Parts: sequence; structure tokens; C-alpha cells
Amino acid sequence: MPYVTTDSGLPIDVICQHKVDGSIIPIKIKVRDEDGEFHIFRIGAYKPLIENGTHLLPNGVPLSNHIWSYECRICMFGLEKIAYLYYNTTDGRWTCKMNRYEG
Repeated sequence: MPYVTTDSGLPIDVICQHKVDGSIIPIKIKVRDEDGEFHIFRIGAYKPLIENGTHLLPNGVPLSNHIWSYECRICMFGLEKIAYLYYNTTDGRWTCKMNRYEG
């Protein structure tokens, strides 16, 4: 089996749901393997790593986090893997980091 080259934080395609409250739910990711083939993986479970969006500091100054981070469980070639997805709200791009699959 080929391995997925996303451990360096490469840009990826993400299918996600944008909710009315402004939150984002990642649903699927599409990554390229070492042979240049694309693979689509469904996200079985996810959790935001930090609270996303704009927050008020105790002195009332707004603080914005433009990188939204998610820890996701995906099934890759029959094995459950943890993938870390990062969404940059400034440029609208997703990146992913995960361990390589070497099967």
C-alpha cells in the first residue's frame, strides 16, 4: 500500500459543513500519495483543539485566532489514524499533518 504524504503539513482538499453559528465540521479529506494518486478518507470523529474564532480578553480587547485546528480520526487503508487539520481563515486553505502509513 502507498503511504500518504501529509506529514509535512501539505495543503489538502477538505469537504466540510459550515454551520449557522460560524463553526466548521470537517467531513472528508482528499490527499495525494507518493505515486500522485488521490485518496479520499471520511472523518469518523473530530474535536477542535482550541476554541476557534474571536474572543475578548479580560480588558475587553478582541483577540482573533485565524488558524483553526482539529484532531480527526480517519480510517486509512483499514487502520484508524489521527490527522491534525489546520484551517487558515485568512486565505481559506487547509493543511494536514499525520504519521505516514507504511503498510
